[in-house]
Amino acid sequence: MGTRRAVPFPSALLRQGARKLTEDSSRRRAIAEGSGNNRGRFFCKNRRIDNTLLVVEEKPTGLRRRWIAWPRDRNRHDAYEADAPLLHISHYLPPVMAEAASCLDLKASFLQVPLPRETRHLFRCRVEDGTLVELTRLPMAYKAGPEILQIIITSAIAVVTTVVRLLWAAPPLVRVDVWIGNIRIAGSIGDVTR
Repeated sequence: MGTRRAVPFPSALLRQGARKLTEDSSRRRAIAEGSGNNRGRFFCKNRRIDNTLLVVEEKPTGLRRRWIAWPRDRNRHDAYEADAPLLHISHYLPPVMAEAASCLDLKASFLQVPLPRETRHLFRCRVEDGTLVELTRLPMAYKAGPEILQIIITSAIAVVTTVVRLLWAAPPLVRVDVWIGNIRIAGSIGDVTR
């Protein structure tokens, strides 16, 4: 099990390796070249990414970097607050009596769940060499991120076809509850194990 710590990414290192960071992240499919169509707002509009942070995970195999480029000012000036409330307890009790149940926690869910293509233009910035890039995963530290993640996961389970293929749909008799990156599946043994 690794530990995480956020470390500032020094400007000199950013200037030296901005393109390498993009290529590394691109290999992990966290960042893609920005498309010219779908003009949307840029979250780092007209600013260099000097306040970039990395989350460094210490693993037995070595250190792994996760890129965070969400300016604090953006959260400070955004009036929107994430809304992902828990429902009344009576909503969560029936699965306790189900024949079979399983709880799943998506490890590093922000990095596993891709943003739908039609929304990626909302998460763009320019790296130091001027290349326009867009995030393919939710940016860490964005205050509306938990709600967006819950909507994406719920849409996938509810088989919204722009998010997931019908083949991966949960059977209709299986109850699935989602709360941000946690999923609970309950129903009969036959339906849950299918």
